[in-house]
Amino acid sequence: MVPSTGDFRLPNNPFLWRGTCHHSGAAAAAQQLLAHQGPDMALLYVWGHSWKLDGGAPNNSWSYIEAVCKTLGGKSDVWYAGNAEVADYLAALRKVELALTGDPMFNASSSSVWVKQGGQAVELKPQATLPLPAPP
Repeated sequence: MVPSTGDFRLPNNPFLWRGTCHHSGAAAAAQQLLAHQGPDMALLYVWGHSWKLDGGAPNNSWSYIEAVCKTLGGKSDVWYAGNAEVADYLAALRKVELALTGDPMFNASSSSVWVKQGGQAVELKPQATLPLPAPP
């Protein structure tokens, strides 16, 4: 049995990455994700085997997964990505150079990343700098 984390934290190591939930628990996890208001990015990783969806159980069927996808689909503030895309994004995030005082943040990667500035998510383009906000 593959253990699930039950949470939405980004993985520290993509090689040791565990899913949020099995696909049979995806509906509840999807609702939790959509209600997420935390300060950090949230990642829903659903794992499972498609052949098990042929059984037709209430939370283990193709219609169940379709309903989950409809719940999560079409959201402008959700990034839909595969494992490799998430791993690449995490690698790019690790390349952001953070300053201690007043100097800009610099994105040393070749991919855009999203950072918080003044409580808002801001795109930091590749090889670009973003000044840190002035203290209040």
